[in-house]
Amino acid sequence: MTLSPTLPQVQTRITVTGLTKVYPQPRAPLTALRDVTFAVREGEFCALIGPSGCGKTTLLHILAGLTTSTSGTVTLPERRPGQLPTAVVFQGISTLPWFTVQQNVEYGLRLMGVPRRARRERALQHIRQVGLLPFADAYPHQLSEGMRQRVSIARALATDPDILLMDEPFACPGGHVASGRCSTSARSGCSPSPMPIRINSPRECGSGSPSPARWPPIRTSC
Repeated sequence: MTLSPTLPQVQTRITVTGLTKVYPQPRAPLTALRDVTFAVREGEFCALIGPSGCGKTTLLHILAGLTTSTSGTVTLPERRPGQLPTAVVFQGISTLPWFTVQQNVEYGLRLMGVPRRARRERALQHIRQVGLLPFADAYPHQLSEGMRQRVSIARALATDPDILLMDEPFACPGGHVASGRCSTSARSGCSPSPMPIRINSPRECGSGSPSPARWPPIRTSC
């Protein structure tokens, strides 16, 4: 995947240049990413679509700072007080089973040092947004898989990140989110709300599998 990093007249929020990630293996190194270059502008929604195993999640984890690249550079916005540069909605269920829905959504805010009253208000706002307010005191084992995924989405949104990274976030969120996901994502992509980078598998978007060497981005601007 190669996109020009030069996008005049609009502020560039993410710049990836020559990014390569190689995993050591007993028999031979595994190259997950090779010389990936692209840029994402302010207020833009960018989706990466490709078959399983082509490196989409690896790229997202590098953007989130969860793993390092072998070579190349990534430029992201600097962290501002009370706000994260990125937040991640992980593929699969990532709720903490010993916390209630509200405590799960508050978790990132607590790590950020947000006062109790403020983090409660922010958490409930986003729990309401994903349609789970009646379940704010429920534990993950009392929820369906789709409802737990909606908790993860609310937790990421509550931290008010500059960039929202989502790894197949709508594979099983339930009707409340799935039916309105396009309008919600579009609103999220407009400044000052977080700018989404979304990963889709072909099964989620209903398309055939593209070549693993190419991840045609879907880009929309608000």
